[in-house]
Amino acid sequence: MIEKLVLIGLLVLPFFVWPGMDTREPKYLLAAALSLLVALWGLRAGIRPYRNPWALAFVAFAFLGFLLSPSIGIVVSGVPMASWVLQAFFYLLVFFLAHVVIAGAAIGIPRVLDTMILAGVVMSVYAFLQHLKMDQFFNPTYLIAGTLGNPDLLAPFLAMIVPIALYRRKTLVAVGLGTMVFFINSQVAYGAMVVSLLFLFGTRSVPARIVAVTVGALLASFLAFGPGRAFVHDGGRFAVNAQVVRDLQNPIVLEGVASRKYSLTGFGLGSFRYLFHVQHPIAEMGDTFVEAHNDYAEILYNTGVLGLGLFLVALLTFVRSCYPLDRLQAHLLASFVCIAVCAGGIFAWQNGAIIFYTLVITGMLVGRSQQT
Repeated sequence: MIEKLVLIGLLVLPFFVWPGMDTREPKYLLAAALSLLVALWGLRAGIRPYRNPWALAFVAFAFLGFLLSPSIGIVVSGVPMASWVLQAFFYLLVFFLAHVVIAGAAIGIPRVLDTMILAGVVMSVYAFLQHLKMDQFFNPTYLIAGTLGNPDLLAPFLAMIVPIALYRRKTLVAVGLGTMVFFINSQVAYGAMVVSLLFLFGTRSVPARIVAVTVGALLASFLAFGPGRAFVHDGGRFAVNAQVVRDLQNPIVLEGVASRKYSLTGFGLGSFRYLFHVQHPIAEMGDTFVEAHNDYAEILYNTGVLGLGLFLVALLTFVRSCYPLDRLQAHLLASFVCIAVCAGGIFAWQNGAIIFYTLVITGMLVGRSQQT
């Protein structure tokens, strides 16, 4: 049953829309619903022990952050209303439990990976039709957005499937998806894709690792300090990230909120969307920054220095648990590296489809899924 729910999510989520809503909210809600079903079914069948204590600590700390976050005093018809932090914590808990269940479930990897590849191919074909102005069902703000609503979400979604297509020896598909990523022209996505492919190449041998590190260092130097610097555009992300740090360094200034710092525990899950823009109106930061365009900076704002520290340690513990790598794990981890790098430049982990794909990929990496 868990495998069926996973396959349904992988195939349906990228394309799921709902009349009267934007393209992202329905995917987020359906991803939560499917994750809840996976978690509940796992509870019924029995959950295997989960071996990453830092991930467990981060989830627990996120709830502690709610208790320590500023009391905003939202009132509806004279009745105090619970903070949005509890809603955000619900999503975090449901997604995490789904990851734990998938990690302990026996699912058929070829079927799962082929479903991901199929969704990527269909999405890329539809995006190309949008480029040809032959889109009958959507009128997206951006020219090439697929059904994800934004090219900066479409490109990471396609890029993370490239290593998976290579594992299934679908080279032409991988080339096609990679070409579409460059065609969309998302610097974050094609940069992350290059990093993931260098990582994948480096897993072959020690000499290959040396070559990959050398090439990566040269590319990074070229873009950061060389002529390539002129081609890199942050789009205002760096200013927002710097402001996040300053907000944690200084007492918050909001009406009805005690003036104090929240450096260690943050302002509470989900608070960036609201509190950050109360302090810094969207008109000042640019109308594209409802999200931080850097999931790590948003985690820092929401959970503070301690929360981000726990998250990063949990991430490193997860990566370490994947070793030693076989061919399957190398390709899955390359896919995860791709989306994790994307998360540093776009709100990748705030899209329901990408979240669900990440849960499945990480679950297979640390789990007991069947390779046949």
